[in-house]
Amino acid sequence: SKFSVENLLADLAESKNVVDWQNTFDNHTIEPECLPVKVPLLLINGTFGIAIGRRIEVPKHSLNDVIDATIEVLHNPKAKVVLIPDPCQKCEIIDTDWKKISNMGFGYFVERGIVDIVTMNNGIQYLSIKSVPDLITPNSIMDKIEELVKNNVLVQISDIQDHSTNENLDIRIILKRGSDANYVKQTLYKNTSLQDTKRVNMEVIDGTNIQRISYKAYISYFLEFRRECKFRLYNARLQKAETRLHQIEIYIKILESGDVENIVHMIRNQSSMEESYLVEWLMKKLNITDLQAKFVLHTEIGRLSKGHLKKYKEERDKLNMAVQEYINIITHEEIIDKEIETELLDIKAKYGKGVPKSKVPRRGARKFNSVRRY
Repeated sequence: SKFSVENLLADLAESKNVVDWQNTFDNHTIEPECLPVKVPLLLINGTFGIAIGRRIEVPKHSLNDVIDATIEVLHNPKAKVVLIPDPCQKCEIIDTDWKKISNMGFGYFVERGIVDIVTMNNGIQYLSIKSVPDLITPNSIMDKIEELVKNNVLVQISDIQDHSTNENLDIRIILKRGSDANYVKQTLYKNTSLQDTKRVNMEVIDGTNIQRISYKAYISYFLEFRRECKFRLYNARLQKAETRLHQIEIYIKILESGDVENIVHMIRNQSSMEESYLVEWLMKKLNITDLQAKFVLHTEIGRLSKGHLKKYKEERDKLNMAVQEYINIITHEEIIDKEIETELLDIKAKYGKGVPKSKVPRRGARKFNSVRRY
């Protein structure tokens, strides 16, 4: 996705040295140990699964909320962090001790799908299921309602109609005349996954150790990681600029000397064409470094014409400014912190609203050509 390219891969595309690399499982190539992600993705994406006998569960949170908390910790490492989950579909989050959950990285909460009560012109009411909790499919809800009807738990239901579209969930549970819609609604919450208890267990790998951490601890880890990525990125930019500057300086030196033709002639007339011999000869002849000597040997003659001299001098001035800028950033952590904040605010402005929750596609929903009648 565009978000992933910009916020997970962009730094890596500029310099592979921004993170450490390791061998792949078959040792045939290498891969990054991690991606230089620009946002605290674990809290935004969430995760769940079982591995090595441990069940990890981190709910999804609003990108806006997570970025705001990150910037707050960036300014004040002692700041408190309290986050409330933000499901994919708009759901009700039953109140619980979010401060305790955020501080411990562990706890339970209840997520409840939205169900509206609608009265038709003929006086008959129906329940409209507008959303379901994370990891719950509408199909499973409908199957469970069928089971409740067949077992005479919900005798008030006459039809189930699926009016859902690709953009909106709308499962209508038609009630018999005179039925108590609120009773049916509460029964659905009690007996189906429309109301689901979720667990938070934020266990992470720190080196080789698995530990449960708070939301704030994770954000603090992220900020240190991001500072390191920025530091390494600017080191890579500095190295690239200094290397190019080193190359430009020898071009300027040769062009200003007016000895281009003599140098080319001397290279062509050397008895040995071994690169190591020519590099050493040029180093002594021109009083330059081995790297500059290699630049001269591998440069096209056209690049050493006097017409390029002005352009090389202009580029040298820009490179000198860039080198000083990069050194200044590398040696001042507060500049890196400011850039991290600006980057986070840009991401928030661009992606913070996200996809409207009414537009989130349903997972596993099915269409019906006819209604279910009971």
